[in-house]
Amino acid sequence: SNIKLQIFIYSLFMIPASLLFYYFRISGLFYGISSLLVGIWFSREAYIGLNTIDGDYSKVKKVYYGSLFYLPLIVVLLILDLLFA
Repeated sequence: SNIKLQIFIYSLFMIPASLLFYYFRISGLFYGISSLLVGIWFSREAYIGLNTIDGDYSKVKKVYYGSLFYLPLIVVLLILDLLFA
């Protein structure tokens, strides 16, 4: 559906957006690599959710919980990078 496609596209846009901290040298290499890996993981989950049949909520729930987990993890990675840089 259209909503699944939007979720997938937004998850792809989150990868370069999260890497802006590294690009502008606000964070270090640890954050850059970690946020890239987390972004790829979340985009993969969104892609799997995109290809589900309507009514199959098990994979869609993974995308939902992944979205709840993604942003706090990015913030924690940024804080760890700044503390131990």
